[in-house]
Amino acid sequence: MFAGLKIRSRVYALGAAIAVVVGFLLGGLAQGLDHWSTDLQVAYFSARKPGQDPRIAVVTVGDAALQNHPYTSPVDRRLLADLIDRLDAAGAKVIGIDFVFDRPTEPDKDRKLLESIRKAKAKIVFSALDGRTPLPQMNREFQANFLMQAARPVGHAYFEENYSPLVPSDRVVRLIAPPSPAFPDHRSFAEVLAAADGHDVRPITPYVAWLLPPKNGSETFMTLSAEQILEGNNGPAKLPLNDLFRDKIVLIGGDFPDRDQHLTPLSVTKSQRFSGISIHAQILSQLLDGRSIGPPPLPIAVLIFAIAACGGIWIGRRDPLGHYLFWIRSIGILGLMIIATVAFAFLGVIFPITLTLIFLLAGTTFGYQSKRFFS
Repeated sequence: MFAGLKIRSRVYALGAAIAVVVGFLLGGLAQGLDHWSTDLQVAYFSARKPGQDPRIAVVTVGDAALQNHPYTSPVDRRLLADLIDRLDAAGAKVIGIDFVFDRPTEPDKDRKLLESIRKAKAKIVFSALDGRTPLPQMNREFQANFLMQAARPVGHAYFEENYSPLVPSDRVVRLIAPPSPAFPDHRSFAEVLAAADGHDVRPITPYVAWLLPPKNGSETFMTLSAEQILEGNNGPAKLPLNDLFRDKIVLIGGDFPDRDQHLTPLSVTKSQRFSGISIHAQILSQLLDGRSIGPPPLPIAVLIFAIAACGGIWIGRRDPLGHYLFWIRSIGILGLMIIATVAFAFLGVIFPITLTLIFLLAGTTFGYQSKRFFS
Protein backbone atom coordinates (compact mmCIF):
# COMPACT_ATOMS: atom_id res chain seq x y z
CA MET A 1 0.00 0.00 0.00
CA PHE A 2 2.69 2.44 1.04
CA ALA A 3 4.78 1.46 -1.96
CA GLY A 4 1.84 2.29 -4.23
CA LEU A 5 1.41 5.68 -2.59
CA LYS A 6 5.11 6.42 -3.05
CA ILE A 7 4.90 5.51 -6.73
CA ARG A 8 1.86 7.69 -7.24
CA SER A 9 3.54 10.59 -5.43
CA ARG A 10 6.56 10.26 -7.69
CA VAL A 11 4.33 10.18 -10.75
CA TYR A 12 2.58 13.38 -9.71
CA ALA A 13 5.84 15.13 -8.82
CA LEU A 14 7.60 14.07 -12.03
CA GLY A 15 4.57 14.92 -14.14
CA ALA A 16 4.15 18.33 -12.57
CA ALA A 17 7.86 19.05 -13.11
CA ILE A 18 7.68 18.05 -16.78
CA ALA A 19 4.51 20.10 -17.27
CA VAL A 20 6.17 23.13 -15.69
CA VAL A 21 9.23 22.79 -17.95
CA VAL A 22 7.09 22.40 -21.07
CA GLY A 23 4.89 25.30 -20.01
CA PHE A 24 7.75 27.67 -19.46
CA LEU A 25 9.44 26.62 -22.71
CA LEU A 26 6.23 27.59 -24.47
CA GLY A 27 5.70 30.62 -22.27
CA GLY A 28 6.66 33.19 -24.89
CA LEU A 29 4.34 31.62 -27.44
CA ALA A 30 1.58 31.37 -24.84
CA GLN A 31 1.99 35.06 -24.09
CA GLY A 32 1.47 35.85 -27.76
CA LEU A 33 -1.67 33.70 -27.90
CA ASP A 34 -3.01 35.27 -24.70
CA HIS A 35 -2.84 38.77 -26.16
CA TRP A 36 -5.92 38.31 -28.33
CA SER A 37 -8.16 37.12 -25.48
CA THR A 38 -6.78 39.71 -23.06
CA ASP A 39 -7.28 42.50 -25.58
CA LEU A 40 -10.93 41.46 -25.95
CA GLN A 41 -11.34 41.64 -22.16
CA VAL A 42 -9.73 45.08 -22.11
CA ALA A 43 -11.92 46.34 -24.97
CA TYR A 44 -15.17 45.24 -23.30
CA PHE A 45 -14.54 45.09 -19.54
CA SER A 46 -12.12 47.93 -18.73
CA ALA A 47 -13.09 50.69 -16.32
CA ARG A 48 -15.76 53.13 -17.49
CA LYS A 49 -16.53 56.37 -15.65
CA PRO A 50 -19.97 57.99 -15.46
CA GLY A 51 -18.73 61.06 -17.32
CA GLN A 52 -15.69 62.71 -18.84
CA ASP A 53 -12.52 62.89 -16.75
CA PRO A 54 -12.69 66.43 -15.28
CA ARG A 55 -8.95 66.72 -14.56
CA ILE A 56 -7.39 66.13 -17.97
CA ALA A 57 -7.77 67.89 -21.31
CA VAL A 58 -6.07 67.19 -24.63
CA VAL A 59 -5.18 69.78 -27.28
CA THR A 60 -4.22 68.33 -30.67
CA VAL A 61 -2.10 69.94 -33.37
CA GLY A 62 -2.90 68.51 -36.79
CA ASP A 63 -2.82 69.34 -40.47
CA ALA A 64 -5.73 71.80 -40.16
CA ALA A 65 -3.86 73.98 -37.66
CA LEU A 66 -0.78 74.03 -39.91
CA GLN A 67 -2.44 74.45 -43.29
CA ASN A 68 -1.20 78.03 -43.66
CA HIS A 69 2.31 77.24 -42.45
CA PRO A 70 5.14 76.43 -44.89
CA TYR A 71 6.13 73.24 -43.02
CA THR A 72 4.51 70.74 -40.67
CA SER A 73 7.59 69.20 -39.07
CA PRO A 74 8.92 70.40 -36.74
CA VAL A 75 5.63 71.94 -35.64
CA ASP A 76 5.69 75.73 -35.86
CA ARG A 77 7.07 76.94 -32.53
CA ARG A 78 5.24 80.25 -32.54
CA LEU A 79 2.01 78.26 -32.77
CA LEU A 80 3.10 76.23 -29.73
CA ALA A 81 4.04 79.43 -27.90
CA ASP A 82 0.61 80.92 -28.64
CA LEU A 83 -1.09 77.76 -27.37
CA ILE A 84 0.89 77.88 -24.12
CA ASP A 85 0.03 81.58 -23.68
CA ARG A 86 -3.70 80.93 -24.22
CA LEU A 87 -3.85 77.89 -21.94
CA ASP A 88 -1.81 79.60 -19.24
CA ALA A 89 -4.08 82.65 -19.36
CA ALA A 90 -7.09 80.32 -19.11
CA GLY A 91 -5.78 78.99 -15.79
CA ALA A 92 -4.38 75.58 -16.76
CA LYS A 93 -2.58 74.03 -13.78
CA VAL A 94 -0.11 71.83 -15.69
CA ILE A 95 0.74 71.91 -19.41
CA GLY A 96 2.42 68.88 -20.97
CA ILE A 97 4.13 69.30 -24.35
CA ASP A 98 4.51 66.09 -26.34
CA PHE A 99 6.75 67.26 -29.17
CA VAL A 100 10.41 66.57 -29.92
CA PHE A 101 12.74 69.57 -29.88
CA ASP A 102 15.84 68.11 -31.50
CA ARG A 103 16.63 70.74 -34.17
CA PRO A 104 16.43 74.49 -34.64
CA THR A 105 13.72 76.18 -36.68
CA GLU A 106 13.29 79.92 -37.24
CA PRO A 107 15.32 81.69 -34.51
CA ASP A 108 12.58 84.20 -33.62
CA LYS A 109 10.03 81.42 -33.17
CA ASP A 110 12.42 79.29 -31.12
CA ARG A 111 13.05 82.27 -28.82
CA LYS A 112 9.34 83.04 -28.55
CA LEU A 113 8.58 79.48 -27.44
CA LEU A 114 11.26 79.59 -24.74
CA GLU A 115 9.97 82.99 -23.60
CA SER A 116 6.40 81.67 -23.30
CA ILE A 117 7.62 78.67 -21.33
CA ARG A 118 9.65 80.78 -18.92
CA LYS A 119 6.88 83.27 -18.16
CA ALA A 120 4.06 80.70 -17.82
CA LYS A 121 2.46 80.44 -14.39
CA ALA A 122 1.36 76.88 -15.15
CA LYS A 123 3.79 74.05 -14.54
CA ILE A 124 5.28 72.96 -17.87
CA VAL A 125 6.40 69.36 -18.56
CA PHE A 126 8.21 68.13 -21.68
CA SER A 127 8.45 64.73 -23.30
CA ALA A 128 11.79 63.86 -24.88
CA LEU A 129 13.72 61.17 -26.71
CA ASP A 130 16.48 59.31 -24.93
CA GLY A 131 19.02 56.62 -25.80
CA ARG A 132 16.37 54.30 -27.27
CA THR A 133 16.10 56.43 -30.42
CA PRO A 134 19.33 56.90 -32.38
CA LEU A 135 19.87 60.60 -33.02
CA PRO A 136 22.77 62.37 -34.74
CA GLN A 137 25.06 64.10 -32.30
CA MET A 138 23.91 67.58 -33.33
CA ASN A 139 20.27 66.63 -32.66
CA ARG A 140 21.07 65.19 -29.25
CA GLU A 141 22.99 68.34 -28.36
CA PHE A 142 20.21 70.65 -29.53
CA GLN A 143 17.57 68.74 -27.56
CA ALA A 144 19.71 68.78 -24.41
CA ASN A 145 20.45 72.51 -24.79
CA PHE A 146 16.80 73.39 -25.50
CA LEU A 147 15.54 71.47 -22.47
CA MET A 148 18.26 73.01 -20.31
CA GLN A 149 17.18 76.52 -21.39
CA ALA A 150 13.53 75.69 -20.77
CA ALA A 151 14.45 74.47 -17.27
CA ARG A 152 11.26 72.42 -16.85
CA PRO A 153 10.74 68.74 -15.89
CA VAL A 154 11.16 66.12 -18.62
CA GLY A 155 9.72 62.62 -19.07
CA HIS A 156 10.45 60.10 -21.79
CA ALA A 157 7.96 59.76 -24.66
CA TYR A 158 8.02 55.97 -25.10
CA PHE A 159 5.49 53.16 -24.85
CA GLU A 160 6.37 49.47 -24.57
CA GLU A 161 5.08 47.03 -27.19
CA ASN A 162 5.95 43.80 -25.34
CA TYR A 163 8.20 42.00 -27.81
CA SER A 164 8.70 38.23 -27.58
CA PRO A 165 11.50 36.33 -29.35
CA LEU A 166 9.08 33.47 -30.12
CA VAL A 167 6.34 35.41 -31.91
CA PRO A 168 6.35 38.41 -34.29
CA SER A 169 5.44 41.67 -32.59
CA ASP A 170 1.88 42.84 -33.24
CA ARG A 171 2.98 46.42 -32.50
CA VAL A 172 0.19 46.90 -29.96
CA VAL A 173 0.84 49.28 -27.06
CA ARG A 174 0.01 47.47 -23.83
CA LEU A 175 2.75 48.54 -21.42
CA ILE A 176 4.23 51.68 -19.89
CA ALA A 177 7.87 51.83 -20.92
CA PRO A 178 10.43 51.90 -18.10
CA PRO A 179 13.25 54.46 -18.01
CA SER A 180 16.10 53.94 -20.43
CA PRO A 181 19.32 52.55 -18.89
CA ALA A 182 21.05 55.55 -20.46
CA PHE A 183 18.71 57.97 -18.63
CA PRO A 184 17.47 56.16 -15.49
CA ASP A 185 16.15 59.41 -14.00
CA HIS A 186 13.80 60.00 -16.97
CA ARG A 187 10.45 58.62 -15.89
CA SER A 188 7.57 58.42 -18.33
CA PHE A 189 5.91 61.61 -19.54
CA ALA A 190 2.68 60.72 -17.72
CA GLU A 191 4.51 60.04 -14.44
CA VAL A 192 6.21 63.43 -14.55
CA LEU A 193 2.87 65.11 -15.35
CA ALA A 194 1.26 63.38 -12.36
CA ALA A 195 4.15 64.48 -10.14
CA ALA A 196 3.70 68.08 -11.32
CA ASP A 197 0.08 67.81 -10.21
CA GLY A 198 1.17 66.64 -6.75
CA HIS A 199 0.72 62.90 -7.35
CA ASP A 200 4.28 61.56 -7.30
CA VAL A 201 3.37 57.93 -7.94
CA ARG A 202 4.79 55.00 -9.85
CA PRO A 203 2.71 52.55 -11.89
CA ILE A 204 1.64 49.56 -9.80
CA THR A 205 2.24 47.30 -12.82
CA PRO A 206 3.69 48.10 -16.26
CA TYR A 207 0.32 47.49 -17.94
CA VAL A 208 -1.76 50.42 -19.19
CA ALA A 209 -5.13 50.35 -17.40
CA TRP A 210 -7.33 51.65 -20.20
CA LEU A 211 -10.48 53.71 -19.74
CA LEU A 212 -13.47 53.03 -21.97
CA PRO A 213 -15.64 55.97 -23.14
CA PRO A 214 -17.88 57.30 -20.35
CA LYS A 215 -21.37 55.97 -19.73
CA ASN A 216 -22.92 59.32 -20.70
CA GLY A 217 -21.55 59.02 -24.25
CA SER A 218 -18.98 61.84 -24.03
CA GLU A 219 -15.28 61.64 -24.92
CA THR A 220 -12.98 60.02 -22.38
CA PHE A 221 -11.05 63.32 -22.16
CA MET A 222 -12.08 66.75 -23.37
CA THR A 223 -10.23 67.06 -26.67
CA LEU A 224 -10.00 70.28 -28.69
CA SER A 225 -7.92 71.20 -31.71
CA ALA A 226 -5.21 73.85 -31.70
CA GLU A 227 -7.20 76.05 -34.07
CA GLN A 228 -10.18 76.00 -31.69
CA ILE A 229 -7.94 77.19 -28.84
CA LEU A 230 -6.29 79.91 -30.89
CA GLU A 231 -9.66 81.20 -32.09
CA GLY A 232 -11.00 81.06 -28.54
CA ASN A 233 -13.76 83.54 -27.81
CA ASN A 234 -13.39 85.02 -31.28
CA GLY A 235 -14.15 81.82 -33.18
CA PRO A 236 -17.53 80.66 -34.39
CA ALA A 237 -17.87 78.34 -31.37
CA LYS A 238 -16.95 81.16 -28.90
CA LEU A 239 -15.27 78.75 -26.52
CA PRO A 240 -15.09 79.87 -22.87
CA LEU A 241 -11.43 78.92 -22.42
CA ASN A 242 -11.28 79.92 -18.75
CA ASP A 243 -14.17 77.62 -17.86
CA LEU A 244 -12.80 74.77 -19.98
CA PHE A 245 -9.18 74.73 -18.79
CA ARG A 246 -9.06 76.25 -15.31
CA ASP A 247 -7.11 73.97 -12.92
CA LYS A 248 -6.78 71.21 -15.52
CA ILE A 249 -3.78 69.20 -16.69
CA VAL A 250 -3.60 69.98 -20.41
CA LEU A 251 -1.63 67.78 -22.81
CA ILE A 252 -0.56 69.30 -26.14
CA GLY A 253 0.48 66.83 -28.84
CA GLY A 254 0.30 65.95 -32.50
CA ASP A 255 -2.55 64.17 -34.23
CA PHE A 256 -1.30 63.46 -37.73
CA PRO A 257 -2.48 60.52 -39.85
CA ASP A 258 1.06 59.54 -40.87
CA ARG A 259 2.94 59.51 -37.55
CA ASP A 260 2.65 58.76 -33.83
CA GLN A 261 -0.47 56.62 -34.35
CA HIS A 262 -0.65 53.34 -32.44
CA LEU A 263 -2.69 50.17 -32.08
CA THR A 264 -3.88 49.46 -28.54
CA PRO A 265 -6.04 46.73 -26.98
CA LEU A 266 -8.99 49.06 -27.64
CA SER A 267 -8.26 48.56 -31.37
CA VAL A 268 -9.10 44.85 -31.27
CA THR A 269 -12.62 45.18 -32.69
CA LYS A 270 -12.21 48.12 -35.09
CA SER A 271 -8.45 48.33 -35.81
CA GLN A 272 -8.62 51.99 -34.79
CA ARG A 273 -5.30 53.73 -34.16
CA PHE A 274 -4.79 56.17 -31.30
CA SER A 275 -2.53 59.20 -31.18
CA GLY A 276 0.41 59.15 -28.81
CA ILE A 277 -0.98 62.09 -26.84
CA SER A 278 -4.26 60.23 -26.16
CA ILE A 279 -2.29 57.24 -24.82
CA HIS A 280 -0.29 59.52 -22.51
CA ALA A 281 -3.63 60.86 -21.25
CA GLN A 282 -4.80 57.31 -20.53
CA ILE A 283 -1.66 56.53 -18.52
CA LEU A 284 -1.91 59.83 -16.63
CA SER A 285 -5.54 59.09 -15.72
CA GLN A 286 -4.69 55.67 -14.30
CA LEU A 287 -1.87 57.15 -12.21
CA LEU A 288 -4.15 59.83 -10.78
CA ASP A 289 -6.85 57.22 -10.04
CA GLY A 290 -4.48 54.56 -8.70
CA ARG A 291 -5.99 52.03 -11.13
CA SER A 292 -4.01 49.03 -12.34
CA ILE A 293 -4.32 45.78 -14.26
CA GLY A 294 -1.78 42.98 -14.51
CA PRO A 295 -1.04 39.28 -14.21
CA PRO A 296 -1.34 37.49 -10.86
CA PRO A 297 1.70 37.61 -8.54
CA LEU A 298 4.29 34.93 -9.29
CA PRO A 299 3.47 32.69 -6.26
CA ILE A 300 -0.22 32.65 -7.24
CA ALA A 301 0.65 32.00 -10.90
CA VAL A 302 2.88 29.08 -9.92
CA LEU A 303 0.07 27.69 -7.75
CA ILE A 304 -2.38 27.96 -10.67
CA PHE A 305 0.02 26.12 -12.98
CA ALA A 306 0.73 23.43 -10.38
CA ILE A 307 -2.98 22.82 -9.82
CA ALA A 308 -3.54 22.62 -13.59
CA ALA A 309 -0.64 20.18 -14.04
CA CYS A 310 -1.66 17.93 -11.14
CA GLY A 311 -5.30 18.04 -12.21
CA GLY A 312 -4.23 17.00 -15.69
CA ILE A 313 -2.22 14.06 -14.34
CA TRP A 314 -5.18 12.92 -12.24
CA ILE A 315 -7.47 13.00 -15.28
CA GLY A 316 -4.91 11.36 -17.57
CA ARG A 317 -4.33 8.41 -15.24
CA ARG A 318 -8.05 7.74 -15.12
CA ASP A 319 -8.66 7.94 -18.88
CA PRO A 320 -8.59 4.36 -20.22
CA LEU A 321 -8.35 5.23 -23.91
CA GLY A 322 -7.31 8.88 -24.02
CA HIS A 323 -10.79 9.96 -25.12
CA TYR A 324 -10.97 12.68 -22.48
CA LEU A 325 -8.44 14.90 -24.26
CA PHE A 326 -10.98 16.39 -26.65
CA TRP A 327 -13.37 17.26 -23.82
CA ILE A 328 -10.55 18.57 -21.66
CA ARG A 329 -9.51 20.93 -24.45
CA SER A 330 -13.06 22.11 -25.10
CA ILE A 331 -14.26 22.45 -21.52
CA GLY A 332 -10.84 23.66 -20.34
CA ILE A 333 -10.71 26.51 -22.87
CA LEU A 334 -14.30 27.56 -22.15
CA GLY A 335 -13.81 27.37 -18.39
CA LEU A 336 -10.55 29.29 -18.49
CA MET A 337 -12.12 32.00 -20.67
CA ILE A 338 -14.91 32.43 -18.12
CA ILE A 339 -12.44 32.53 -15.22
CA ALA A 340 -10.24 35.03 -17.06
CA THR A 341 -13.16 37.31 -17.90
CA VAL A 342 -14.43 37.33 -14.31
CA ALA A 343 -10.90 37.87 -12.94
CA PHE A 344 -10.33 40.84 -15.24
CA ALA A 345 -13.77 42.44 -14.90
CA PHE A 346 -13.85 42.34 -11.09
CA LEU A 347 -10.20 42.21 -10.01
CA GLY A 348 -8.23 43.67 -12.93
CA VAL A 349 -6.22 40.43 -13.11
CA ILE A 350 -4.91 39.25 -16.48
CA PHE A 351 -5.35 35.50 -16.15
CA PRO A 352 -2.73 33.38 -18.05
CA ILE A 353 -5.23 31.31 -20.04
CA THR A 354 -2.95 29.70 -22.61
CA LEU A 355 -0.14 28.84 -20.23
CA THR A 356 -2.59 27.30 -17.73
CA LEU A 357 -4.11 25.22 -20.53
CA ILE A 358 -0.63 24.06 -21.58
CA PHE A 359 0.06 22.86 -18.03
CA LEU A 360 -3.30 21.08 -17.94
CA LEU A 361 -2.75 19.30 -21.26
CA ALA A 362 0.89 18.48 -20.49
CA GLY A 363 -0.19 16.97 -17.18
CA THR A 364 -3.00 15.01 -18.85
CA THR A 365 -0.68 13.62 -21.52
CA PHE A 366 1.94 12.64 -18.96
CA GLY A 367 -0.67 11.08 -16.68
CA TYR A 368 -2.07 8.96 -19.52
CA GLN A 369 1.37 7.83 -20.76
CA SER A 370 2.67 7.11 -17.27
CA LYS A 371 0.11 4.32 -16.74
CA ARG A 372 2.26 2.06 -18.92
CA PHE A 373 5.24 2.41 -16.63
CA PHE A 374 3.83 2.94 -13.14
CA SER A 375 0.58 0.94 -13.14
